[in-house]
Amino acid sequence: MAFSFTINGHTYTSDPTNTVVPAAYHFDGYHYIQALGNLAVDFVAVVASALSDAAASAAASAGSATNADAARIAAEAAQAAAEAAADAAQGFISTSVTNLTIDMDPKTLTVQTLELYRNGQFVTIASTADPQNYIYGQVDAYDQNTGILNVNPVSTNGAGTFADWDISLAGIRGAPGLQGLPGVASPYLLAYIAAHG
Repeated sequence: MAFSFTINGHTYTSDPTNTVVPAAYHFDGYHYIQALGNLAVDFVAVVASALSDAAASAAASAGSATNADAARIAAEAAQAAAEAAADAAQGFISTSVTNLTIDMDPKTLTVQTLELYRNGQFVTIASTADPQNYIYGQVDAYDQNTGILNVNPVSTNGAGTFADWDISLAGIRGAPGLQGLPGVASPYLLAYIAAHG
């Protein structure tokens, strides 16, 4: 029974009547040895191609794994940095229920322990109920073990005594800007003043 198969783009046959297949690929008569040699060459080419593809695939997989690992490590590092930044930011945000009066006297209040306040930093101490009532000042001392925070006020807004404070790190306030030009009185206002004294 005759057979035919294709490998590496070449068709091999044992059918002597198949004239489509070149003689060098016929497994019949004296062409048998030549066909066998060609088959060996094609077989080696197919195996080499398969090994090359496998190596390329393995390299791509390894590269993908390496890239994936690198991406994962970078993502973990970014997450850790974000968490560290968030933790650090929390170290400059506190609350207090100490009774304080809004004035320019030095302030001592109890906040959370293990915060990150340092002498010389500026903070805003604002009422939780109404942030328009606040004391802006400079840290004089902070004890991480007891949570005692001493602040020297620089400016205030509002009035009264409160015990619901949010304390947050603040920047140094810049110098006041130039005073704007005085406005010009309206002729209608001048006429009204002249008429009504």
